[in-house]
Amino acid sequence: MWKKLFRLWNKLLKWKTIIKRICFLLLISSVVVLESQNFCKVCKAAKKYENDKLRIACEIGSGEDIRFKVLKRNLKILEKLTGVEFVDMADAEFGSSNEASVYYVEYAINEGVDGILLSPSSDQILPTVCRLCQDAGVYWGIYFRSIEDEEIREECESSPYYIGNICEDEENMGYNITKEAADMGYQKLGIISTVQWDTTGQRREQGIQKAMKEYPEIKILAEVRDVFSTEDVYKNTKSLLTAYPEIDCIFLVASKSGEAQQSIAKAIRDLGKNGEVGMAAIDFMRGFSELFDSECLESVIGLPQLTIDPYYLAIKMINTLKGYPIEEKCSTQTVPGIMVTSKKEARQLKKIVEDENLVFFSEEYIEKHLFKWNNPELDEQEFQKIINQNQRLKYSKSGN
Repeated sequence: MWKKLFRLWNKLLKWKTIIKRICFLLLISSVVVLESQNFCKVCKAAKKYENDKLRIACEIGSGEDIRFKVLKRNLKILEKLTGVEFVDMADAEFGSSNEASVYYVEYAINEGVDGILLSPSSDQILPTVCRLCQDAGVYWGIYFRSIEDEEIREECESSPYYIGNICEDEENMGYNITKEAADMGYQKLGIISTVQWDTTGQRREQGIQKAMKEYPEIKILAEVRDVFSTEDVYKNTKSLLTAYPEIDCIFLVASKSGEAQQSIAKAIRDLGKNGEVGMAAIDFMRGFSELFDSECLESVIGLPQLTIDPYYLAIKMINTLKGYPIEEKCSTQTVPGIMVTSKKEARQLKKIVEDENLVFFSEEYIEKHLFKWNNPELDEQEFQKIINQNQRLKYSKSGN
């Protein structure tokens, strides 16, 4: 009897072992199936990422402004060389208010872009932009503007998705153009500028105030702000000169109108003050050379192509999205301006300012110097050096 029981026990043990082995094999099979499925998902995701085109939101527009035609042309070259896509959202006509700037960012994120090039209306919207982009995992950077508010700047710079900003050396340009006007003998200024919270205007006016401390004889008699249309510039210039006949120089600090210089000149001529009232301006605009010829525009400082700012930011963005950020920590690059004070200089620079076929850099130069995967030495210092050396944009298919 005991032997029978022992044999039965052994059989049970064998069955128990077999059942354990079967369970173990089933478990292994399940893991293999799950891992295979996960592996397939990873492969599909990698293939999707490999095939997907990186997309960068920007606002260029399809108008007749030469500056933005030139930008579009040069971004096309970057698309060709890198395979990225610049998604122009200017046609949505967001406007220039704080709400419009935030809506542009929200709209771009909803469109599934990987990066956003932003010219913010003011510092106050940037904490919101920072949170939106960080939550969405979208990189962003600023052009045309600096961040004046220190707390807001620190908040933006602490975000891993903020790549920094590119702007003109606004304060120095404001200082230099004021100093030049003083050296020419102008003392009583009428200012035309943007709203006071616009950071570009703020920086330029800081430069003006700095120069005025060195030239105490210079006085600002009156100012007009938030002037958008060509007609508004014309009407406000006439109003300034009528209300303050002692003004001897209209100072165009900043304007949303690409024809502002022409409008100021027309107002001066229509009041019979040509030769009596001069004009100094920041930014080159269409027809500036002819205004020198007519002896209305006395001095102007700016960039040969205003849209070089967003172009440089696009370079930073492409390097970042491709996994080759130019700097370890986000930084600011400034673009120095060029001063023009004579007819000869104006005629020379006109060839660049009004050239629709202008190419900022040759394809060979871009590939060799502006992509970090080809140029490991490209960091924030090297990038700033390139910006400084190439402020006169010499490459042009039209031979200028």
